Amino acid sequence: MNWPRGLFRVWVVASVLWAIGYAWYFWHECWLQSDTGDYWCFTGDFDAWTEPLRHFGWRQYLYNSGWAFGVPLLVLLIGSATYAVLQWIVNGESNSERRW
Repeated sequence: MNWPRGLFRVWVVASVLWAIGYAWYFWHECWLQSDTGDYWCFTGDFDAWTEPLRHFGWRQYLYNSGWAFGVPLLVLLIGSATYAVLQWIVNGESNSERRW
């Protein structure tokens, strides 16, 4: 069984589900204000909790993109490091070349 390939496939599926779930959460938290016709959404900032969607700047989009894509990348990095350390522990130093 090829563990790295299987874990990578699980990560891809989980990352897609995470991005879809975060997008659903973001749009679900927006509401339509009937008198102006604007969608109001949470910004993530502490000074201005909500803003009209048309007033979103690059910081709000970067913040939301960081949550949507940064979390899966962080999980990939932590998972890869964990797998490498576990593989090193199981195989030991005898398989690696000594360069000193």
